[in-house]
Amino acid sequence: MKKILAIVLFFVFILILAPFFIFLISRPDKMSDDNKISVYIADEDKVEEMSITEYLTGVVSAEMPASFELEALKAQAVAARSYLYAHAAAGDETHHGAAVCTDSAHCQAWISREQSAENWGGDSDANYDKIHSAVLSTADEVVTYNGEIADTVFHSTSSGKTENAADVWDSPVEYLVSVDSPGEELSPRYTSQASISKADFIGRIKDEFPEADRTAPLFENAVKSEAGGVISADVCGVNIAGTKIRSIFGLRSTNFTVTEDGQMVNFSVTGNGHGVGMSQYGANYMASAGNDYKTILTHYYSGTKVEKKKTM
Repeated sequence: MKKILAIVLFFVFILILAPFFIFLISRPDKMSDDNKISVYIADEDKVEEMSITEYLTGVVSAEMPASFELEALKAQAVAARSYLYAHAAAGDETHHGAAVCTDSAHCQAWISREQSAENWGGDSDANYDKIHSAVLSTADEVVTYNGEIADTVFHSTSSGKTENAADVWDSPVEYLVSVDSPGEELSPRYTSQASISKADFIGRIKDEFPEADRTAPLFENAVKSEAGGVISADVCGVNIAGTKIRSIFGLRSTNFTVTEDGQMVNFSVTGNGHGVGMSQYGANYMASAGNDYKTILTHYYSGTKVEKKKTM
């Protein structure tokens, strides 16, 4: 009986301390590219352990086209690594006990080697080798600001200027400020259009804001950021944040204008994504113009450095 009790207590002890040991393994200050990390694979609802190199290769494969310039891919690799260290949190419910997840709405997108092979077809091996080399050649390098790892958020395409974090998320970050981003017009996502009937427009606003007035102007008094994104506007008599308007109507960015045409409401949108931090298409343009990955990163993350991560 004592032996059975001892075995039961041992397994209870292991279950209680398991999250703690996972946390120790996944602590950002203990990580290097040689280490393994626990990753929650959202699409498969499972936790998988893999090397940080493998994880980052999957992130870059999912987040940036393999056809991009190598220096742009290196910049993405360093940004992805920095983002990982800044956000890894073992025990987070969304991570299901892992250090990070593959849900792009919460962490970074990620695809497996098998998934990327399906996506790339005959170019699979060459694309994988290119991205893998971008990760390996920047091993353990991160973006830092005042000695701390930066929160290196990124997006697909800006309007020609990136957004201030304060204008998008109401929280100023010294290194996430608006900078020029040339070459964005080369992105296939630079401009987009969307139309909706006035009835549906008002209906969607009323669903979110029951106090909205059907007789008030549909859209007026837009307050715009330095980069042109809508910070807020009066919609059907209700002042609404630009990020919320974007979400309600499924727009590619907050940089939009609104026009009425008969019974239709038309959106003209510039850019794709939240607009803060590194623009991926802007990074590729900078790389094609001869800039290396460190120059790209320090351009988009103002006042930062790119350096080897210090481990304890």
